[in-house]
Amino acid sequence: MAKNTSEGFAMSKPIKELNGSVIYIDENNDTLNIVNPDGTYYNLVNYTKDTDAYFTYNNKFYYIASELNSDYSSTYYMYEINGDPLKTIRYEFPKSTNGDDFSLALNNNLDISQEEGKVYLIGGYHSSSGVNAAILSFDFSTLQFTQEHVFDNNEISGYVTNLNRFNNGFVFSDFDKVYSYNVEIRAKYFTPNQSGKGANIEKLNSEEDISYNNTSYNVSLKSTNLAPNETLKIELLDTTAIAFKTKIESLPNNSYAKTYYKLVTLNESSHQSTINLTYNNLDFKNGILDPAQLSAQTYQDGNWIDLEITSINTNDKTVEITHNFNSNTLVFFRNNATLSNKKFSTENLSVYPNPTTSILNFKLKNKATILKTTVYTLVGQEVLQSTTGKNKIDLKNLSQGIYILKVVSSNGTYTKNIIKE
Repeated sequence: MAKNTSEGFAMSKPIKELNGSVIYIDENNDTLNIVNPDGTYYNLVNYTKDTDAYFTYNNKFYYIASELNSDYSSTYYMYEINGDPLKTIRYEFPKSTNGDDFSLALNNNLDISQEEGKVYLIGGYHSSSGVNAAILSFDFSTLQFTQEHVFDNNEISGYVTNLNRFNNGFVFSDFDKVYSYNVEIRAKYFTPNQSGKGANIEKLNSEEDISYNNTSYNVSLKSTNLAPNETLKIELLDTTAIAFKTKIESLPNNSYAKTYYKLVTLNESSHQSTINLTYNNLDFKNGILDPAQLSAQTYQDGNWIDLEITSINTNDKTVEITHNFNSNTLVFFRNNATLSNKKFSTENLSVYPNPTTSILNFKLKNKATILKTTVYTLVGQEVLQSTTGKNKIDLKNLSQGIYILKVVSSNGTYTKNIIKE
């Protein structure tokens, strides 16, 4: 119902400008209203006393408030407002299994995940026996609420706040404690040389694996020259996260895995180490079909630098890297076969004779300079390498079977399956 705006808004509090209109709270009547550019206004929500929670997502305004029922109970709703007061949508919060109503926590009660397209909310279900703290989510694609978890009375206090989405789980607090729920471990710490006495590296590697989206990633330290009492932290991170995009604007192309590792020494010292890291085919646009397709790089001072992979185990998807690491090193995995650039195509590499009993000749059609030639088994073990730059390699000492030839040239990297008879 339109109303003359000249009556004044002495008790109003503007909270959002949306498509030329102003949304405000009338603190005198505890209502939420919108003033259009032509000066008319509409009532959006009749009762706002119990909450002041609101946020914007995809240019839509969301407001959370309770409405008084005929039996004097209150039901919480989330209102979606796009600027047109006649098209306000109301979503009801789900009740508990016992039919109890949900009420939102008073402070710091929501966290928006842009990556997941969801908003997470914390509050509690009130019943005669007490308050059960609960975490809910609302999916903006399905427009549905989900109960992420409802806690028992004896688990935590019913009065919770400060909700944060963290590592696929949640961190929150009550009056004097901080809690975590379903948080994944995405980092491991290694201190192999405590007080200069050395340590059993195998024992250090027996700790719990890193987890990402309910998938385990094995991380281990095989050898190192870390200084006494120095600690190495290996953390698994996500290239789709906002934190990554603030440091590196974008990956060079779509051949990189969406996960990457960050290696940090707490006392900021460099180290020569051999580490084993897990790769996951689901993290790539296209999975790794053979080990020669996989490469590793680090990002340093705005440059992408190749790391040498000493071995690959395609059965358990682990990669061994030996390197003189800086105190803060990022390690990325890349599937070279994903690249559409012709210099990574096997069509430019011809080999003969194939099969062969000893000498294998190869030729690059683009006349590039050969820098290194490596032969791998099908499980990723390096069995032969040459850096002479010659266009042939002798396989006479290898057992019969199928191998992978990898040729690194001045114009790209090429792979080919070869057969030793």
